[in-house]
Amino acid sequence: MNKDAGWAIGPNDESVTPSNDDEADAEDLYKKLEHDILPLYYENKPEWLRRMKCAITLGKYFSTHRCMEEYGEKAYRG
Repeated sequence: MNKDAGWAIGPNDESVTPSNDDEADAEDLYKKLEHDILPLYYENKPEWLRRMKCAITLGKYFSTHRCMEEYGEKAYRG
């Protein structure tokens, strides 16, 4: 997990298994907002901006265009 790309929601950040515990997820979200996200935004704008730029840059990888290119390459040309 790339911590510069944002914050995971859920009490177990390292797990890739979705949680069905909405209450635990909500509690974790509010905790992260209060202790991590909002303090970074209000107290360290340069770091906030750096992290947001990193997240936007990583987002371009997860696009429909890339997905279809990869699918075509692996399914038909591979």
